[in-house]
Amino acid sequence: VGAEVPPAVRAWPNTLWVKSVPHAYLFPLCACIIHHGGSGTTAAAASAGVPSIIVPFLGWSDQPRFAAWASRAGGGVHVPVELL
Repeated sequence: VGAEVPPAVRAWPNTLWVKSVPHAYLFPLCACIIHHGGSGTTAAAASAGVPSIIVPFLGWSDQPRFAAWASRAGGGVHVPVELL
């Protein structure tokens, strides 16, 4: 995890911070996945059969497109950044 994560966030109880974990391993263990809506992350969530809350933060990228696709397919909820 990058140094940009504030120490106060790293101190949250009941959390584990790791450098990297493969989506194919982690996602099937989750009840819900909150993510940015990138193509790989969205595909991995769909493959795992786990619902998503997708918050795209790069409006010019494919993130909003994949968030809308997952929402239409019933695999997640698209939360546009402007609603936050």
